[in-house]
Amino acid sequence: MRALRPTARPLLLLALALLLAGCGSVSDTVWEPVSLVPPTKAELVVALVDEAGATVAGWVVLQPSGRDAATDAAGQATFLALGPGPVDVTARAPGYRDAGPTTVLIPATGSVTQTLVLATPEAASLEVTVFAPDGAPVSGASVLFDGVEVGLTDASGGLLVDGLEGDPVGVVVVPAQADLLPWDGVVAVAGRARVVQTLAARPPDDAEHVGSAVCAWCHNRQVEPWSTSAHARSRRAPSVVEVEGPADLVDSFAAGEVIALAGGATLVLARTGPGAWTADILDGSGGSTGPLPVVEVYGGYGAGLAFAVDGPGGRLTLPAGWATSTNGWVPAWGDGWFDGAALANPIGAEASFDLKCAGCHATGYAVQEQIGTFALVPALDAVTVEGAVGCEACHGPASAHPEPDDGGRPLR
Repeated sequence: MRALRPTARPLLLLALALLLAGCGSVSDTVWEPVSLVPPTKAELVVALVDEAGATVAGWVVLQPSGRDAATDAAGQATFLALGPGPVDVTARAPGYRDAGPTTVLIPATGSVTQTLVLATPEAASLEVTVFAPDGAPVSGASVLFDGVEVGLTDASGGLLVDGLEGDPVGVVVVPAQADLLPWDGVVAVAGRARVVQTLAARPPDDAEHVGSAVCAWCHNRQVEPWSTSAHARSRRAPSVVEVEGPADLVDSFAAGEVIALAGGATLVLARTGPGAWTADILDGSGGSTGPLPVVEVYGGYGAGLAFAVDGPGGRLTLPAGWATSTNGWVPAWGDGWFDGAALANPIGAEASFDLKCAGCHATGYAVQEQIGTFALVPALDAVTVEGAVGCEACHGPASAHPEPDDGGRPLR
């Protein structure tokens, strides 16, 4: 307890003396009731019903405070301790049009009830709202439904489109800002649907590739399922295919199968050892490439597989592929291999595996013109080229992506 100052002690003794002299004992004191000040806050109850008067389950938002509440079993949302003055009340519920905003005057005390009627839309509606990575709404973005532009996002980053059919809608959002990437997706529309999306930032021109393994430092939940997907496994060595299959394909190489190609040419397969495959292409006049080592197998998770071989001048795409639908060989990608019915000499650039396949099945490559032809080479900024469809194949080079724990320092 805090000690009393010396000057305060005489005053305290005097007060006690007067109390004992004039009031008798404490038990004889009559205590008067104290009047409490009535509360100065009010209550608002918002009831939601449909056009037939039936209760609707939804939620209510008050503006400008932004307070929101879900309805209870009776279809009512209750807000306590509101100050006096006007508030704007808006209600939302799945399958209904928004109700409001309706202005309600809150009294100084007591309770006020407001009923909002939600109408069922004549057709489905879809609201698209987009934000920038920093959380700011993206206004002026072009929104397309099934390839047709339906409008621009407003200052809140949103666009509401009514009168849609209930089928899934392909949505594309193209921001006007050059530093943001477009977004696309498929949205199932039934009644009132809403999609909220944060757009990815476009990497700057001097950004570098870092590889999906770096992305996994923070995005492990996304990278983990990607690592077992067709994107991550789009490129395999023959030794891996011998373990994973298709088994019929492996048997085809082991048996030395001969596949008929267009123009009387044939493709002769061989397996020279564990994981070692070759392919020899013969034209109709006896010309031959000789056994070409199969170095990579691409695909296998969709329509089929393509094969890259070490050929004259670089990797080439075999003019036949393996169709997963029929479990057999089909002629394909024959451009560049033949000059009429004979093998081309040299084999044309159209047969280049890099130009034909690797641009979509790898990350960190760039197509460059070289003396009138084109070649797919590692991008000038690519530190490590991924032989798969990695994170940066879609999201762009990630070196400028800030780390969350260091105030925004880039990865490189």
